[in-house]
Amino acid sequence: MAKFSVPQFESKDPRLWFYRALCIRVVNGDTAILYVDKGLYDHSVVKVRLDGVDAPEYFPREGPLEQRAAEKLLAAKATNRLKELIDGREVVIKIRKAKRFNRWLSSIYLPNHNEMTVNQVLLDEQLVVKYGDPRPWRNE
Repeated sequence: MAKFSVPQFESKDPRLWFYRALCIRVVNGDTAILYVDKGLYDHSVVKVRLDGVDAPEYFPREGPLEQRAAEKLLAAKATNRLKELIDGREVVIKIRKAKRFNRWLSSIYLPNHNEMTVNQVLLDEQLVVKYGDPRPWRNE
């Protein structure tokens, strides 16, 4: 009889899992709607926010008109780049439930790249900032 061993996960948090998903739609620079394969023929459509990043807003409510217009342009750039990376593609996601706002937060792994996440690509290209860091588009 073959031996079976339980896989070891990097997190002890039982709410954190990896899933296959298909990106149905990119909402903005840090949010997407995914068709998630939860296994055993169970699927869900889930709106996820990229974990650990903050993108410019399409409709900023603060600041002078010129600053809000500039932020809207940056939001469009981040959204378009996210679309280039995942829209209509199958991806692997690592997902967890956030305590704040009761949202699903996700790291989205690039197709055919087991180590590189979309989250990191957008950070490296300076289209988003780490969540909680000052937002340069708002002169913070």
